[in-house]
Amino acid sequence: MRKRGLSIVELLIYLVAVGIIIIILVWLLQIAGNRVKAMRAQRRIQEMTAAVTRFEMDTGLPFSNLRQLTEPGNATHWLGPYVESTDNFIDPWGIPYYIEISGDTASICSSNLVENSATEQ
Repeated sequence: MRKRGLSIVELLIYLVAVGIIIIILVWLLQIAGNRVKAMRAQRRIQEMTAAVTRFEMDTGLPFSNLRQLTEPGNATHWLGPYVESTDNFIDPWGIPYYIEISGDTASICSSNLVENSATEQ
């Protein structure tokens, strides 16, 4: 007559299966978290790009520094601040945004956003 309960082998199989499921779920949550961060970074870049456009239209000066969006410096006709806080200068991964200047065009970029978009496709 067989006793009720699990044998050691059955228990080990159960624990391995549960462990694999947990690993897969954690991995999927990390991917989802990075996608949310990437969307948040893209939205912030769009907001700051609009702020740069307003700054250039108000002052007539070319954009070259993120601080121009929060501090008037020596700009005349400055109607800012153009962003709510300097927290907008840090991407969701905790690394500052940077400005990439090409000719007379300045772009606000996130190094993590470029890396994540390249690795997720």
